[in-house]
Amino acid sequence: MKKGIWLIIAAALLSAVAVICGPAFSAGLSAADVAQSGDMTALRTLLKQHMDANTVNAAQPDGTTALHWAAHFNDAEAVTLLLRAGANAKAMNRYGATPLSEAVVSGNAVMIEALLNAGASPETISGEAGETVLMTAAKPVTRLRFESCWIAARM
Repeated sequence: MKKGIWLIIAAALLSAVAVICGPAFSAGLSAADVAQSGDMTALRTLLKQHMDANTVNAAQPDGTTALHWAAHFNDAEAVTLLLRAGANAKAMNRYGATPLSEAVVSGNAVMIEALLNAGASPETISGEAGETVLMTAAKPVTRLRFESCWIAARM
């Protein structure tokens, strides 16, 4: 009898989590999967409701995390929320990409600053070309993007 009651309670709790967290959670998607979809609203909902550092840092098979995807999609707010939730700013996927390398390519000064403050290193070798993030940032096209974003962020 007691075992049956606990099963009912567990089922009710799981149903409540699925309703509260929405279809992404009930479908078993990770934070990285949700972020990869580009649905940053769903990611924000997940972050606000149930994510701990282990869940936030759960990587896809290639090592890409939600923080990689948020930086890739140039979403500074999602990057900030993920960092506050304990996301690893130094995470590297199998291709050598880090959240900072993604942020540098987009030239987003706000994201770059947040990632550096969270411990990301501009000296990390990123990608197959063997460049550091700092070398990527120094490229004329990247530098122009960065300077434009930096100026806009300071206005």
